[in-house]
Formats: sequence, structure tokens, C-alpha cells
Amino acid sequence: MITARFFTTESEQFSGFCGFEVSGHAEFEVQGRDILCAAVSALTQAAVLGLEQVVRCPLEVEVDRGYLFCRVKHSLGLQAGAWREAQVIFETTYLALMDIGEQYPERLSLIKVGGE
Repeated sequence: MITARFFTTESEQFSGFCGFEVSGHAEFEVQGRDILCAAVSALTQAAVLGLEQVVRCPLEVEVDRGYLFCRVKHSLGLQAGAWREAQVIFETTYLALMDIGEQYPERLSLIKVGGE
């Protein structure tokens, strides 16, 4: 099973998603042919690219086989506009994974973790 955890933050200046961690395998099909793993990988890697290259968020990123961690490094250093743009990317990724999880609940678990 794939587990996707989305981290949220609440502060005076910023609230919303601040990162995510995805681990595991869907085991829907053999390695290299698993469309669920490919979909989750494509969505989360696109989110990292958008955050880094479009929004220019300073990120902490860790990638390994079956694992991706992404978190905004210094939310206080971001301008409000960049934070809002980052929220669009985080929320879109979250909603897309939620949709996949609703179709394949035995293959993808989506968890929102608050107060980070």
C-alpha cells in the first residue's frame, strides 16, 4: 500500500499545507507496469518541480526507491504571494491523490497531519 501524509501548519502569518511524504508501493501490477505507482509518482514529482521551479520555494526534498519527502524549509521567509501559489500546488496534489485513493482505497492511504 502507498501511504501519503500531507503536513499542515497553522501560524499567524501562514496556514495550510507545508509538505508531504509518500512511501510504499501499490502492488497493483508488477514493478514497471504499476499504473497506480506511476500516477502517484508523477503527481508528487510534478508538485516538487512546481514548488521548486515555478514558485521558487526553498524545499527539503528526499527521494529514494518507493519514497518521496518534500517540505517547505522556511515558510516565514516566503512572501504571502508565494505561499498562496504553493498552496495551489499542494491542494491540487492532495485532491488528485484523494481521488485516486477513493477509487483504490486498498492501495492508497491519504492522511492529513496537522500542527507541524
